[in-house]
Amino acid sequence: MTKQEFIDRVADQTNLSKRDATEAVEAVLRARPHMSSTGAINPPHTVAGAFEVVKRVAWLLRGGGGGLLLKPGGENIVTWNGRSYSASRMCYPDGHIYKLLSDVPTTNGASWQDDGLVDRSLYVPAIDPR
Repeated sequence: MTKQEFIDRVADQTNLSKRDATEAVEAVLRARPHMSSTGAINPPHTVAGAFEVVKRVAWLLRGGGGGLLLKPGGENIVTWNGRSYSASRMCYPDGHIYKLLSDVPTTNGASWQDDGLVDRSLYVPAIDPR
C-alpha cells in the first residue's frame, strides 16, 4: 500500500478530510524517531514504546486539539508526569478518541482508527514529549 493509499483509507474510515488525514499520517511518521530503512513505523514492542509514539503524535496535532487520553485502569497504561494514560490512543477536547497503534505491545502496528467518544474529562492537552 502506498502512503497516499493509506491516507485515502484513513480519510475514508474516519470521515476526516483528505487534508486532516494527511496531517494525521504525517504526524505519525514524524513522531517515530527510529524508522526502518523502508520508512515503516516500528516502535519497540513495549507499552512504553507505544506511548512514545502516541505522545509525539498528540504533540504534533496539538494545534488541532490533539491530546492524551487519561486511563485510570486496565491494560496498556503508562504513568507519565504522575498520571496514567492510554498507551495506544489519543483524545480530542470533545472526547473523540483515535487508536494510533494496534496490538500493543505485541506488534505496536501503525493505525488510525476512530474509537468513538469518551467523557471529555479524560482529555489532557498534549504535553511536550521531550
